Amino acid sequence: MNSTQLNRTFVYPNEPFFIFILINVMTIFFSCIGILFSLIFISIIIYNRSLCTIANILTLNSTLAILLLSSDTLSIVIYVLYRDLNRRKLQISIEMKNLFLCQLRGYLAHISFCALIYSYVIQAFYRLAGTIFYYRTCFHNFKIYIYAICLQWTISVLQILPVGLGNNQILIEEEYLCQIAIENSKAIGYMCSTNYLAPLTAIMIMYYIIARSVRQKETNGEIDRSSFFIVT
Repeated sequence: MNSTQLNRTFVYPNEPFFIFILINVMTIFFSCIGILFSLIFISIIIYNRSLCTIANILTLNSTLAILLLSSDTLSIVIYVLYRDLNRRKLQISIEMKNLFLCQLRGYLAHISFCALIYSYVIQAFYRLAGTIFYYRTCFHNFKIYIYAICLQWTISVLQILPVGLGNNQILIEEEYLCQIAIENSKAIGYMCSTNYLAPLTAIMIMYYIIARSVRQKETNGEIDRSSFFIVT
């Protein structure tokens, strides 16, 4: 798929270039922190079978999405920083040689972020099931959440296909980035609906139900602490 080129000025000679460098360096730092702690948590869960509870597996699922997102962000920022430093040094525009990698980084960013948001939806459902429907054993089945995780990653991969097939991704040449143009209202609206509106609405509804149920039980003196999952 070909990306449409869009020229946007990123840095002028009279602008404080060090601010952009500082932002890139901070992004690299926090991306490395995210990668490091994600790998530590994943290693702990993998090498300690006793920690393989449903709650920890769901947290591990979110951690994998964070690891992918942090790694993709790190690769993007390093590439942009390298290009900007060379462009500043040579005082010429540097042409992007590998457009496929630029597109791939853009797609991975959308996929990993979508996977992260929907992993929080699964965690919200787990807490809802543990608080409201704790008496239903079907919601305590490990396989249900494995299927939910598989569905989450499938949705994350497929939801970006309409954008890719519609050739909605553009190349912002001066920023060395491939992303959806803000001017493309249909693609932006679609991504906002699938990545933000739908999952966040589901999360808010489930946590609202949980909070209302807990308040009602506290008011009626019906709280049974043993009925709640301890979710870490």
